[in-house]
Amino acid sequence: MKRIWGKRGIFTCTIASTLTSTIPGISEAGDTPELTLFTGPADAELLMAGKVLCMKDIPMNPGNIPTPATLTKAALELSGMPFAIINGGSKVTPRIPCIEVGGVTGEKITGGHAMEHDNVMRRSSTGRSSGSTSRTHTITSW
Repeated sequence: MKRIWGKRGIFTCTIASTLTSTIPGISEAGDTPELTLFTGPADAELLMAGKVLCMKDIPMNPGNIPTPATLTKAALELSGMPFAIINGGSKVTPRIPCIEVGGVTGEKITGGHAMEHDNVMRRSSTGRSSGSTSRTHTITSW
């Protein structure tokens, strides 16, 4: 704590997808199983651009409850905290600038291996390295 006490942080939002979310009944992150693939990118767009660009409206769950990203956006605005969006393997590409780390979308768990072991290890290493250093990654824009 001594290392970070009194210093200003940065909020990072990492988005990624897994096709497991498209299995009916598995996820409440979208109004339909197919829309779960849009939730991460839409949330990121809401945070960065103030509006959703990759789909018609903000993500809702089947109970018609809006995405928690609305609360995150309010908290970031009130705090003035800087933030960055990291694309860790989203199936749907967000239409905002984001840090690309070379992630891939996870497959369905019903196939036995949602991700290859080597890919998991590379992404884990990239995440640890990114979090502990000021290493830069490629920033893309739509």
